[in-house]
Amino acid sequence: MLPRCDQPELERLLQPLTCRVEIPDWYRALRAQHGNARSPVRPDERRRFARFYFLTPALMKCHGNLSVVKRESELFVVHCLDISRNGIAFLHEAPLYPEEELSLWLSLGRKTYTVRRCSRHSECCYEIGAKACGSGPVDRTVSAASR
Repeated sequence: MLPRCDQPELERLLQPLTCRVEIPDWYRALRAQHGNARSPVRPDERRRFARFYFLTPALMKCHGNLSVVKRESELFVVHCLDISRNGIAFLHEAPLYPEEELSLWLSLGRKTYTVRRCSRHSECCYEIGAKACGSGPVDRTVSAASR
């Protein structure tokens, strides 16, 4: 089990931010069906690392590592879909591009990811798939110094 981060600090950072993602009906249906349970996405999962539903809000910050895409240093509220040992899928209000690096602050901890795919669901709803960077442990802290 991954160590938990400072949940009150994460909630404090999420509170003043506005979520601008247009939440699709299928996401609401998933939340109604699974809630916050960490159930497998597929019972017969054949991936190297099984995926589990992780239907919760998180904080995201892009690192701005692509020279052709200028990003402001700001925090966003995203909605997670599923998570595995080396990847995550989430909903974001704007498109992200392959190889963009970002940090996600979750209730499980903080980790850096690299975008692998982006699918448009609506004008303000993009499904992002990202792979965890490196093999280091999840950082358990979320603090103002890390923003």
